[in-house]
Amino acid sequence: MKGGILATSRQGPGENLWSLIKDVRYPILTTHRADGGLQSRPMTMQNRDSDPIDFLWFFTHRESEQVDDLQWDSSVSVVFADPARSAYVTIFGSAGVIEDASRKKALWSQQASSWFEGGPEDPSLALVRVRIIQADLWDAARNAVTRLFKLDNGAMPYKPPFDQAMSGAMRH
Repeated sequence: MKGGILATSRQGPGENLWSLIKDVRYPILTTHRADGGLQSRPMTMQNRDSDPIDFLWFFTHRESEQVDDLQWDSSVSVVFADPARSAYVTIFGSAGVIEDASRKKALWSQQASSWFEGGPEDPSLALVRVRIIQADLWDAARNAVTRLFKLDNGAMPYKPPFDQAMSGAMRH
């Protein structure tokens, strides 16, 4: 960790995190719905071994519920479970849909083509970027959570609308 922010290389905390999550085929992405509820769904992470580990990348349909959810509240969690290795990682972050044609092409895979027949130029393809704010590892042997890293509080001044609404409701 450098200055409280995850290194953008595969060294230090980024390397440890990557080694724990890279082989999990379908992590679970949880978003906040406009009605205040939570919605979890399996997603396919698109990151490559050569990518920095400051963001997680996912493809989804532009007209999906998760895209709607992210317009309401960008806070997300992504859970990676590898029971064979007793590795359970939860990443907390801020997500949004990114318009980046070159990134879509760089992340494109044969697996993605089964969902988006039009390739990386498919108009229904949305690219979701999750900025990693915190990562925790559940250590099954000790039955304890270990913080892999956390951004400095000043690095993410964002406060989700749901929290704002709740704090306002508590004042009344």
